[in-house]
Amino acid sequence: MKTLTKIGVLVVTVAWSFPRRPRRGGEEGIGGAKLFQQHCAACHPDGGNIIKPALTLRKKDMDARGVKTAEDIVGKMRNPGPG
Repeated sequence: MKTLTKIGVLVVTVAWSFPRRPRRGGEEGIGGAKLFQQHCAACHPDGGNIIKPALTLRKKDMDARGVKTAEDIVGKMRNPGPG
């Protein structure tokens, strides 16, 4: 049992010794929700779409358009098409 405790303490110590990575989003400390409010919520309130109502951000609608992975979402954000 002492060996398991020592291993646990070692794992925690090693994990804490690694530097933390900043969150994605460009600026340290800005999370996805805040970025969404700053850049997306004007046209996509509550996950909807005021310009093209059929193209919501809801999972079933995104799946139907083939947007299923994080890479797919980033691709749409970088090249959203005509709006």
